[in-house]
Amino acid sequence: MLSRYSESVLDQAADLVLKTHRGRNWPTPAECIRACEDVLETERAKEARKAGTVENYPEWSVTAIERANTLIQSPLGRKATREGWIIPLWDYCRHAGKLPDNEAAIHRCKVIAREFDEAYAEVCAGKGYGPLLSALKRLGDSMLERRDKLADIALGKDTAEAAA
Repeated sequence: MLSRYSESVLDQAADLVLKTHRGRNWPTPAECIRACEDVLETERAKEARKAGTVENYPEWSVTAIERANTLIQSPLGRKATREGWIIPLWDYCRHAGKLPDNEAAIHRCKVIAREFDEAYAEVCAGKGYGPLLSALKRLGDSMLERRDKLADIALGKDTAEAAA
């Protein structure tokens, strides 16, 4: 039953079974086959990521990210950078594969950015949120760092480094 799997897959599956098998008995053939199939699925997912496709989340593929990075290097991207709504614009571009072509979509990007700024200001002022305050502050800080990186991309500043 295992003869159809390569030596590499069998080695990785054996490691997986050793890590996950519970009980005193030898793993069942079904458990061994499942481990081989899990290894193959992991390899397929790695290849898909390398190829720039993410089956369940195409908006996070390398292609979608690169397209969004290119799209924000535009007059609208520079405007969004100056006005502080570059993250929602980038998200829109990543999902849609294009710049927004109507005022409603642009307005929504601005609203999202404004709501983040307001919530972040509350967190920085120590208002509410209890034990989550510290974690929310770190999350907000990381989002501001992301905003700065996207601003650099939009403005054409060292885009290779900014994209990392």
